[in-house]
Amino acid sequence: MKNSKTRFLKGRIPHNKGKVGIYEHSKKTLRKMKKNHKGMLGKYHSKKAKNKMAKSQKERFQNKEERKKISKKLKKLVVKWKRQSIGRNENMFHFKKGEKINSCIKKLDVVFSQYIRNKYAVNGFVNCFTCYRLFLAKDMDCGHYISRMYKSLRYSEKNAHPQCRYCNRYLFGAMDEYAIHLQKEYGKDILNELNKKKREIKQFTVPELNKMIENYKEKLKELT
Repeated sequence: MKNSKTRFLKGRIPHNKGKVGIYEHSKKTLRKMKKNHKGMLGKYHSKKAKNKMAKSQKERFQNKEERKKISKKLKKLVVKWKRQSIGRNENMFHFKKGEKINSCIKKLDVVFSQYIRNKYAVNGFVNCFTCYRLFLAKDMDCGHYISRMYKSLRYSEKNAHPQCRYCNRYLFGAMDEYAIHLQKEYGKDILNELNKKKREIKQFTVPELNKMIENYKEKLKELT
């Protein structure tokens, strides 16, 4: 026989709201459960627990308002920075709404590489700058001695020359031979000049990039 103090309960335990079943508890354990889990059940919320909940809600609301204020200030600063980067003398809306710097850089890369390949071409054929093999201008790359990540030399004609795909891609530009041919063509001081310009900081603007695109398109028409 079971003790008279115990009894069967069919329902929910306070600390496990989702579970339902038959549980066996004594009267003492039920009292302890009610005391310990007042904050978990809506029926047994004490005044202290309610005050804590109210304070936490107020703090959360205040934090949200502060975040909104900070985000508004940051947006204003970004707009000012964009205006300064474009220039005070030039109109801010000189370019199209959907046009961005990255898209302009991609367009200029295509036009610049076409110009470099056709500049050294004779009847549609070009010699590779590093290995001197003949290829069609269409099948060549525009190889840079100093990487394109340095924006000050990205569109420098002294830093860019036609290269075959093997030298540019598989030999990673063939830097040793590239440096030798640069010195033959431009002199011994060319490497120092390029290394100095590499350290300069350059930030392009959309109107500046558009002007460069138009200039190189005109040069391409003169070559053809």
